[in-house]
Amino acid sequence: MKANDTSLKIGKNRSQNNFNMETDCRKIAAWFEGNRRSLSRRGLWLLGGEPNTQDPSAFDGYRLRVLIVRLSEYSEVAAGITHSYLFQMATAVEGVYADLAFLPPAQDEELMLRAGIPLLVGTTSKRCPKSFDLIAISNSVVQELVNLPALLAHSGIPLGRKARVDGGFPFILLGGSNSFVSSVLHGKVSPDGNQEGIVDGVLVGDGEEVFGQILTLLAGMRSEPRSELLKRLRDEVPGFYDPGAYRQEYDEKGCLTRIVPADGAPFPVIAHRTSMKGLRSGFVRGPIFYHDETAGSAHVLVSGGCPYFCSFCKESWEQKPYRERAVEAVVNDAMRLKANLGLSEIALMTFNFNTFSGLFPLLGALGRIFDRVAIKSQRFDAIARLPALIDRQLAAGKRTYTCAMEGISDRIRELLQKNLQEDVLLTGFQELFNRNIRQMKIFLIVTWFERDSDHEEFGVFLGKLKTLMDGQPGKARLTFSLAVLFRPPFTPLQFSGGRGVAADLQRIMNLISGQVRKAGFESRISAGPYDALVSEWLAYSDRRATPKLVEASVNKGFRYRGEVKRELWDFLRQNSREATGPERYFGPRLNSERGLAGLAGEPPGNALAKRRAKGGGVAPVAPEIDSNGTIFPWDDVYAGVSKEFLFRNFRVLWGGSSNEPCLALPYGSGECLGCGACKTAEERSEVTGRVQQGVSRAGSEKRSAGAGVSFRVARVGCGRSAARQPESGELQRFACNDKCLSAGISPFPRVESEPAGPPRAFRLVACIPRRWADCGNGFLTAALTRLLLKAVPEWTAGFIRFDRVMEREAGFGLFWGDFLVRGDAELPALNGRFPFDENGGSDMAIRAVSPVKRGVPEGEVVSRIELSPTLCGGEVGKRVDGFLQKYRLAHQKLWIGNRLTWTLQAGHAKKSGLTDIAWEKNGRQLELKFSRWPERHIFPALAGDGAIAEVIGLGNDR
Repeated sequence: MKANDTSLKIGKNRSQNNFNMETDCRKIAAWFEGNRRSLSRRGLWLLGGEPNTQDPSAFDGYRLRVLIVRLSEYSEVAAGITHSYLFQMATAVEGVYADLAFLPPAQDEELMLRAGIPLLVGTTSKRCPKSFDLIAISNSVVQELVNLPALLAHSGIPLGRKARVDGGFPFILLGGSNSFVSSVLHGKVSPDGNQEGIVDGVLVGDGEEVFGQILTLLAGMRSEPRSELLKRLRDEVPGFYDPGAYRQEYDEKGCLTRIVPADGAPFPVIAHRTSMKGLRSGFVRGPIFYHDETAGSAHVLVSGGCPYFCSFCKESWEQKPYRERAVEAVVNDAMRLKANLGLSEIALMTFNFNTFSGLFPLLGALGRIFDRVAIKSQRFDAIARLPALIDRQLAAGKRTYTCAMEGISDRIRELLQKNLQEDVLLTGFQELFNRNIRQMKIFLIVTWFERDSDHEEFGVFLGKLKTLMDGQPGKARLTFSLAVLFRPPFTPLQFSGGRGVAADLQRIMNLISGQVRKAGFESRISAGPYDALVSEWLAYSDRRATPKLVEASVNKGFRYRGEVKRELWDFLRQNSREATGPERYFGPRLNSERGLAGLAGEPPGNALAKRRAKGGGVAPVAPEIDSNGTIFPWDDVYAGVSKEFLFRNFRVLWGGSSNEPCLALPYGSGECLGCGACKTAEERSEVTGRVQQGVSRAGSEKRSAGAGVSFRVARVGCGRSAARQPESGELQRFACNDKCLSAGISPFPRVESEPAGPPRAFRLVACIPRRWADCGNGFLTAALTRLLLKAVPEWTAGFIRFDRVMEREAGFGLFWGDFLVRGDAELPALNGRFPFDENGGSDMAIRAVSPVKRGVPEGEVVSRIELSPTLCGGEVGKRVDGFLQKYRLAHQKLWIGNRLTWTLQAGHAKKSGLTDIAWEKNGRQLELKFSRWPERHIFPALAGDGAIAEVIGLGNDR
């Protein structure tokens, strides 16, 4: 059974509430210790106690105890910042203890259910959910809602709001990027019951500022009635939605006709938006997760919102308006992140980093502080208009690119409002190919609106790509990643009824995938038809669908672990003929309206060609068009863009045209479209007047008739070799200098593959605690970097990365690693700073740091491993003899007093890495010497299953 198989029937036909769960934290901890080696990844996801987490010993003494929950697995959470950012916000409130909980991996969930262990266990405290005052759930993607009822029910938490209040259970708060559409959670939890409301409250919008406000209110009102708390939250916390304060009404046909608020309840609830200018700091501290793939890397908050109007993208609409942080504030946060999380890599947290007006000064400053500045998905038009950005990335070692093409033709991209014509795409590809990139991933969306002409255009386009690649010294590996269109609420596509069924979507996906492979490129599926269909079922359902969700999650055991299978979709549609998605509200009606039928062929009146002939600009938005009074389940929430604007934009798209972004030239029209997201003239001017540094605004040209797109790009050169890097106070003073640009001289700081001057190398010797024996070296180097920068804060800016580390697996005790520091970094006195630890010797400690002596061999590592309890007496010698004989390792066996030794011959020692094995008669340990860390099978073969090694000596402890 695959780990992401959503048809896994865990807990089939279990009751909706399982109150026979273990509640004693000591027994939960004992179960974990006894079973951790049977859990996924040796139980690291449930280990807890990551660096920067809180000590649970004083759990009962805190004013408020918060369990922060993600509806996905530990490994998925480690790659983002949501969990960590919420943890930072919570622990910043005085008197608050915060712990973390995750969706267990599939096999671990089954083990926990059999043992009566709650699925939502505080990983550090090992406390059950009822021990907390607040369960804060972050919901990032809509499919994860399938997991929520089961996680609560199989943790002993009632699914009904009243039952939770009566039983003294914690307050359940939902937040996250998917919190705008949660109606499916608020109805009756069973068809014939009177309990309703899976969550007690929803925080809509940004969590900065208001999450701490909620915690403060909860801490001060623990003894107050729940009704009083909810009233205070409604009245005082921006973006707080109380599900119990709103009632949905339906007509005789079952159509949603009205949402009625309770007396005094805000209507609609306005999503909270954080001012980037007023934000004192973004994400700067959180746990270092036991996850090698992401340890040592984190995201720094650069901007909020998105300036584009992509019709399919919820973030484009829910997160408006676009807001930028000052470059200096971002750099300050990045420095703090580096010190607190032990980073060597920083990534930019922004929906579109290309449009950040201070991008080049920011990259220059971060390039001086971090070994690598990671840049994620990029827009083709930005690459085409500013190829110098590619040069900056190549200089920093980037050779793999991810770009979003989305539609297979100009017509489909127009519908998706990508504002990308084919010539722009080809220009972007050409710029990348000219620089000999290694690999590229291109995102495509399968909409169902593709027709034969679109496929023909796509085939011709793929041929042009092959032509562009011909003659290149090294051909890039191109992978097209396909996903079926999810039409999110709060976007123009919420009005687009009339799409085909799963078989239609799969047929089109197969056709596009076949075209890609036929052209000689790779194709993969990132989200198939059932992902989109289930997502729309969850997002568009009203409160009457709650029992079905509960049955799917609790009774049938469906889970979302990165993929949706057909079985879940079939179950949700069982005994129901009701349409899902926008079809639930519009059906095929819109396809018969004038203008929309053009999707079956060319846009009406060849509107696309006419728009090009006019040179682009803002498509007309008729103010008299409305949405015919349609009521959506989320109409009691206001995301920031008016419903009327969304519908008008939808009609523009269905007419074969689209709207330009309101950004300043060259990325948009520079004109306000009137979406309503900007509340003041200052906010509007911040977006429409913002100029991208590095692109000459005066030199940009709009689309010309029949000629597609032409650019006068301000080329950014490599800069003068003696150009110095900016001081922090200068960061915001970099501006586009046309004189420098025309001369081919960059006004921006360089990004160098290596810092100026040769780096210095140092060796660190540390002691690793036993509980981290199963952690990988990626985690350990991040944790050691954090500890090192606490001991030597002067190295925070100059630390580069760990260059070499001791091989190890399932080992603790002594550990060495060589790290690099910038050659021009301060060299402080190290005497007296080491040994260094945070917790009085009970945790990881750095014993010594000294310059590396190059050319000195590593020498032997001495370790000891504990024997399995099943091994005793003469069995130990026989086991070692059998091991050496099995692998034909020639050796000399010798008793010296009570000590039995096996010394391997030189050639066999070199082959295996083992040099000596020793055992004290009747002892419980084997002592090993090896020149390199043994292969994974050796420790269990010698000492039994679950063996781990303690390193007690290093041959060259320099």
